[in-house]
Parts: sequence; C-alpha cells; structure tokens
Amino acid sequence: MKMKIVFILLSFFFVLLSFSPTIYEVFSQSQLSSDREFVPEHNYMFDYNFYLSRIRQGQEGRWLVSEKYTSEPHQGSLLQIFYLYIGKIGGVIGLSPPVIYHLSRVLLGIILLIIVAYYVQKLFKGIWAIIAYFLVVTAGSFPILLWIMLDDKIPENNKNVIRNRKQLKSDRKNKSI
Repeated sequence: MKMKIVFILLSFFFVLLSFSPTIYEVFSQSQLSSDREFVPEHNYMFDYNFYLSRIRQGQEGRWLVSEKYTSEPHQGSLLQIFYLYIGKIGGVIGLSPPVIYHLSRVLLGIILLIIVAYYVQKLFKGIWAIIAYFLVVTAGSFPILLWIMLDDKIPENNKNVIRNRKQLKSDRKNKSI
C-alpha cells in the first residue's frame, strides 16, 4: 500500500513537472507588452492549433474529422478522432478547446504514469521498482540534459539548436524581442 501511494505521488509530481513551463508562462504573462498576448500553446504551435481545431469540431457535433485546412473536397475521416471525442466530452461540460486540451493532458498523463507504475511494480520489487519507474518516465530527457551539461561533447548538428535557445533566452532577458 505504501508503494502505491509513492507511485501515485510520483505520477502527480511528474505531470506537474511537465506543466512547469506553462505554469511559469501563465504567471509571467503580466510582463508582456500590451501589444502581445499569452497563448497556452504546447509543443509546436501549428500542431496545437490543429488539435484545437479537431476538439472544436467535436464541440460542433461532428462524428468524423473534417480537414478544414484544405481546398480539396473530401468526406469525414477517422484520423485523429481522439481529439474529436474529447471535444464532445468537453463541449457537454462547457469547456473551451484549450482547457479541454490541457485538462486531457493532465488526466491522461496521470493515468499513463499510474499504469506504468502498475506494470513496473509487477516486474520489479522494492527500490528497483522505483528506479525502473524513474528510468521509464525520464528516459526521453536524459540525452538532452547530458548535452547541456557536457557542452563540449554535444554533436555538432545539435549545438546550433542549443545556441539558438540560449540566444533566445538572452534576447528575452534584454527585451529585444
């Protein structure tokens, strides 16, 4: 029972950690100039708006996804129907598409991590279960963190990405953007 509580708390912690950039931006939006507006985009802005379009279609009562960003005639499809259905659920509750999107990120993220914890506990016991859980949950981030810490060992094609991010942070700090 004690391990279950530990894994549930870790799941909530990691989901909250994944939202830390968004939370920071929400609390920093008052620093924006009056001609700018905060938009809670997640990941790539074009994908985010594409997902919101699917969610909105669900709120509008569609049962199949319509490609609104093409001039080609077509019938509805089942591609990315998940967003359509969470739009239907959120529409019944009366939520906006961005709230539906981020709320589903929170709820489904916690569910995913609890399922991972369940299977990790089946495969490993004691401290090994916690170590395995940490490895599964953070595996996608290790190379990036190591590249940042070990700057001289970064592959050349990735150095430009990190330099550009550092420059962007510097520009924001100097308010030149």
